Amino acid sequence: MTEYDKARLWRESLGMSKRELAARLGLAPITVYWMERGLRPYAGEKYPSKPVDPKSWRRYKLACAGLHQELTGGDVFDWKEAG
Repeated sequence: MTEYDKARLWRESLGMSKRELAARLGLAPITVYWMERGLRPYAGEKYPSKPVDPKSWRRYKLACAGLHQELTGGDVFDWKEAG
């Protein structure tokens, strides 16, 4: 199971849609879609999809961790708990 799969399972374990998670994080829903795929958006032949860069992934994961803290009252955040 990839880190991206774990992110999707975590979101689903909270009962949130991509749209709901995006709204809570201040992101566009399409951002959550691409992050859960582990890819950057396809931008034509000149710019094909590539893996999400580590800095972007870290920012996304930290935002999810912050939301997790808010929703659970301080439980330790770990993608693994969703799987």
